[in-house]
Amino acid sequence: MTGGSISGRQTATNYSDLIERHTVAYRIEPDWIRALIIVEARRPPSEIGNRVPPTNIDAVKWSDLENLSREQFMDVSTNIRLCALLLRRILDRLPEGSKSLGYLATLYDDLGAQSVSNYGLKVERAYAERWWEEKR
Repeated sequence: MTGGSISGRQTATNYSDLIERHTVAYRIEPDWIRALIIVEARRPPSEIGNRVPPTNIDAVKWSDLENLSREQFMDVSTNIRLCALLLRRILDRLPEGSKSLGYLATLYDDLGAQSVSNYGLKVERAYAERWWEEKR
């Protein structure tokens, strides 16, 4: 199956300005967040837990990023900004040879991972195939 879900694609498109603004501030590739949003939109409800859309950042695990409540994570601009901040912090801690999007996305999903997961591969594929764009 090519392309992300309709809601994921629409979300990545609808919030494009916010994605651009927040990724510039943290020196993150905007399309990384677009790919992540689309893959997260496909996550089964049983796996959501404390994650808050559109980036499905975990509001409990990452509340200390800026000492925010779950309600604050629900603000779309804050949500996207925190995702960019988290990706930047993870990226800054990775050794030079392991800074692939697949590994970065894997760690976004599971900080304990030792190698690229299927989740990381999906985000890489979404990025490479630009799932947020309409296919002509």
